[in-house]
Amino acid sequence: MWGQKFGFVLSSSLSFPFKHFAKIQGLFFKTALVVALILALVAALSGGAFVRLAQLSEMPIQERSMEGLGAGVVLLLFVGALLAVLALVPFLVGIIRSVVTDETADSSVVTVMFKRRQFSFIWSFIKISLLTALLVIPIVLVMITVSLAFGMGMSMTGVNSMGTTEVGALGFAMVLFFILAIIPIIVIVPRWYMAPVTAALDKGSSIGNSWNLTRGSWFLIVLSMILVSIVVNIFMWVASLVGALFLVPLGLLVGPLVAVPLGVILYAFAFMLAMVPGYALYGYLYLVMTDQVKFGEDKVKRVKAAS
Repeated sequence: MWGQKFGFVLSSSLSFPFKHFAKIQGLFFKTALVVALILALVAALSGGAFVRLAQLSEMPIQERSMEGLGAGVVLLLFVGALLAVLALVPFLVGIIRSVVTDETADSSVVTVMFKRRQFSFIWSFIKISLLTALLVIPIVLVMITVSLAFGMGMSMTGVNSMGTTEVGALGFAMVLFFILAIIPIIVIVPRWYMAPVTAALDKGSSIGNSWNLTRGSWFLIVLSMILVSIVVNIFMWVASLVGALFLVPLGLLVGPLVAVPLGVILYAFAFMLAMVPGYALYGYLYLVMTDQVKFGEDKVKRVKAAS
């Protein structure tokens, strides 16, 4: 049974872009165009700003005004990233809803960008990030404190340098502590990742509900995520390599001001396509965890969604 669940989740997630792309293609191309234009504009403007910064650096000190221009570049990058995320979220929500509810994603980017479920979806990831930070920060603080205390102790005893034994002992202790401290994080965090799915389905973004929903499914979640991530990263690596082989000669021919925005546009399309299996994975995991899939001896059957 476990093997059937894993096979269903993995194969369905990886085949979704090929078998069911029609359900998301309208939203995909429009969102990719919007995100690509945003990123290309940001790349062009920030590229021009960096050129101007380089020019200013060659001027006398009294004629420079780099601080304001530098702050403007940072603000531009932040605003561009925020707009790109807002445009991307409806697409990610659309993938999950297409898997779980079998509906065709709304192809209008702007009208769905500011719907309540989109902000609930973003909020769920913010909560996961904050809670993960609360788990990680104490580990980092303890490791820093131990390192500083060990260094101060060596200094107070008049030892200016640590011998091989001391360094080895400290290194072993730190690695052991890190492993023991990181295990609970590895166990806990994957069980929060159904919150974005329930948010996309208008069922709230509760971390507690995600915890209950994923009970007994940790291995299925983690193993599926690892294997899908490997496939996605291979795709992105190949896409980046092909893009570089195409854009480097183009850049030499027409210059970076044309090649860089074009490269950003191509990368945006490849990046969004690579995200499809990952977010389809969340949807198929949800189907399995809510018993919306029946596993027979010789076939897997999709059943009507529970209310």
